Amino acid sequence: MLDVVDRATMQAAAADTAAALLLEGHAAEAEALLAGCTDAHGAALLGEALARQDRPMEALPHFISALEQDPSQPLHWRGFVATLAQAGLLDAARQALEQAVALGLPRAEAGALEILLRVQAEHGAPRAEDPAPTEAVDGTPTAPAAGPPAALVAEARRLAGLFQRGRYGRVAALARQAVKRWPHHATGHEFLASALEALGRPAEALPPARRVVSLAPGDVAARMRLDRLIAAAHDGSATHQGGFGVATLPPDAGPAAAAWQRANALHREGRTEEAIAAYREADALCPDVAELKHALAALLQATGRLEECAAQLARAVEVKPHSLHLRQAHAGVLLQHLRHAEAAEAYRAALELDPDNGETLTGLAAALKVVGRLPDAEAMVRRAIAVGDDSVSVHATLGHILQLQGRIEEALACFRAALARDPDEVLAGSGLLFCETHSGESGPEALFQAHRDYGARLERRVAPMRHSRKLRAHAGPPRLGFVSGDLRAHAVSHFVAPFLFELRARGFELYAYSTYPTADHVTHHLRRAFACWTEAHAMTDAKLAAQIAADRIDILFDLSGHTAHHRLAVFAAKAAPVQASWIGYPATTGLTRMDYFLCNAMLAPHGTLETQFTEKLLRLPFSTVFEPFRVEPPVAPLPALTRGHITFGSFNRLSKVTPEVIALWARILHAVPGARMMVAAIPDEPARLRLLDAFAAHDIDAARLDTQPRTGFERYLALHDEVDLILDTFPYAGGTSTCFAQWMGVPTLTLAGDTMQARVGASLMAHVGLHGFIATSPEDYLARAAAWAARVPELAAVRAGLRDSLARGMTDPTRVVDGLEVALHGMWRRWCHGLPPESFDIALEAGSILDAPPGAG
Repeated sequence: MLDVVDRATMQAAAADTAAALLLEGHAAEAEALLAGCTDAHGAALLGEALARQDRPMEALPHFISALEQDPSQPLHWRGFVATLAQAGLLDAARQALEQAVALGLPRAEAGALEILLRVQAEHGAPRAEDPAPTEAVDGTPTAPAAGPPAALVAEARRLAGLFQRGRYGRVAALARQAVKRWPHHATGHEFLASALEALGRPAEALPPARRVVSLAPGDVAARMRLDRLIAAAHDGSATHQGGFGVATLPPDAGPAAAAWQRANALHREGRTEEAIAAYREADALCPDVAELKHALAALLQATGRLEECAAQLARAVEVKPHSLHLRQAHAGVLLQHLRHAEAAEAYRAALELDPDNGETLTGLAAALKVVGRLPDAEAMVRRAIAVGDDSVSVHATLGHILQLQGRIEEALACFRAALARDPDEVLAGSGLLFCETHSGESGPEALFQAHRDYGARLERRVAPMRHSRKLRAHAGPPRLGFVSGDLRAHAVSHFVAPFLFELRARGFELYAYSTYPTADHVTHHLRRAFACWTEAHAMTDAKLAAQIAADRIDILFDLSGHTAHHRLAVFAAKAAPVQASWIGYPATTGLTRMDYFLCNAMLAPHGTLETQFTEKLLRLPFSTVFEPFRVEPPVAPLPALTRGHITFGSFNRLSKVTPEVIALWARILHAVPGARMMVAAIPDEPARLRLLDAFAAHDIDAARLDTQPRTGFERYLALHDEVDLILDTFPYAGGTSTCFAQWMGVPTLTLAGDTMQARVGASLMAHVGLHGFIATSPEDYLARAAAWAARVPELAAVRAGLRDSLARGMTDPTRVVDGLEVALHGMWRRWCHGLPPESFDIALEAGSILDAPPGAG
């Protein structure tokens, strides 16, 4: 008996000494002391000593021994999970963490281990037992993942190790330094929030927890932590125990718990539909657990079933009405599902729980923006910034709101602020480029370079797929894919609908990849043109690229450019052998992996725009077709015939109406006494007042201006009955608005500039044979406006015949598809023959571009 006591005493003393050595960083000495220890505490310390010497596989048996003897100790679980992660056994580590939570591991400690697992998963170095990088079936190399700076990754591992050893105060101090050094990465804020939570200081943990959510809005665990902290800060209690990112089921849940575990396992294995079924089963057995509904909703959202997802989240909110993250998730899905009014109400309810939450404020702003309440939306975003939200999303959202109000220079500053925080943020980058195409501050060279820099950043993030010519070359019509968020009641659909149906009639197989979350009557109409329609809005870029490759698309068209819902990252991945941009955006994508840009000689005269595009310019004889979708109100007589004065008009977005445009319009009004001007599509009253002030600065009285708010389609068309001549904008000319004006008999005076977006109006007027309305300089624009104002009978004659001219020049799809068909076969044959993309003009009589001389464009 004495030997046993002495042995236990000696082991306890050895363990105490070893613990002190570990605290001082002497792992090898601790290992030597612990060699004879067999009790749970000593086994765990020996495992820790081995793990610190980067010997995780040797350490694991000792942690298992400790857990077998005493599974109630959080220290044993912490070491076991962390060492599994260190060994690269992440699935096993996650399963062990779930088991630890079920046995009572505190939430704060579980949260820190979640961070550790994520750091290891995203940035852990490959070990000898790890599989080598693989290639896809078609030979595509996997793309290197973009990540935070290496120094931050190293610091994250250091903090995770300290957290594992329970040194929360030290973690908090170091995390504060990390936050200062890397303010726009979530990692430092995440460790700070978790450490303060573990120290029982929830009120102090709230700001970094909010910051994590704003930087990583898709992180469910971060949202749940914020919920806990808000509740703890309000009631003064310590943080609750239980799972982190895992629903805590009642002890008597029985079958529900089994279904939950099965659902988690199926989800990890990528068996999504089976996981959804298991979650539904668990939810039916235990309907009062909000987290189960949230987990089910997350999978429904990932598979694009937004309506079901919104319904599940609404039920989750009913079960747990004081959960901030559930309310935010509900408003987010409503916003994604375009139920904007409901989304605004849901965000307002979330604000009642946490009035200073930047993510909620920004979400509310996004909803208000879409319903046209731009001043209110701006106020919400500025409030988010005032309470400390400095995220990319808040600055980008403000940029979009200002752009819609026509405040281009302010919008540019916001997008630049967003990109200063994350230069690789795709949507903020596109927002900046879209604004720059409207601004006169950047010349063509600078504008091209900005697009090229964007493309280079995007292409650095993903390796291009490889496509075997030997396996892919074929003599039949190339299979065509179209990626767009505008296959709906949108301006782009008026241009694409006619040629899609004509292409199908000629034997081409068409595949659609719609990146917009909902469908409308135009969507249902367009579906009939396609052999296959993929709802792609919920797909990741990688998954969409893989789907396109699996569909064996030969030529893939981008119809969005840098507009909303684009998926340029898919084109950066080279999802198809030949890729082309067309119609959606009148400028380069900036991608070197986009092979062609389709245009015509009026849009891009020879020798003028080649240096503004990374793509090769492929000029069609006719590149535009317009379908008004059988809208046929009668063309009214010229108003000037009865009014005795000319009425100029503009129906373009206010973002196109730059200070330079207003200055030239004011000169025209001064040059044509008695003339009036209608400016339509005004988004709100503040925008109207800013417009009147801008004209007043050029001595134009408000009485000469007729400002019209944004309105419905029928009223929009009817307003053309009151206008004699449209004055186009620059440097971004009108497109759809010019076509509808032509349909209503109103010609557009346009200024042909030195970029493609400045030549769209010239191309459209040339299509209907009205070259007399194309100016070549501001002075020429002024002179032509004054001259046409004095030629009322001729304007009346133009008005009477313009709809017929449009019908002859732009509504017959065969004129476009005749040239397009030659281009498609030629692009495909060039690739099959191993020839690089080249600029070409399509000559219909030649029938091919395969043998056209290099540099023909």
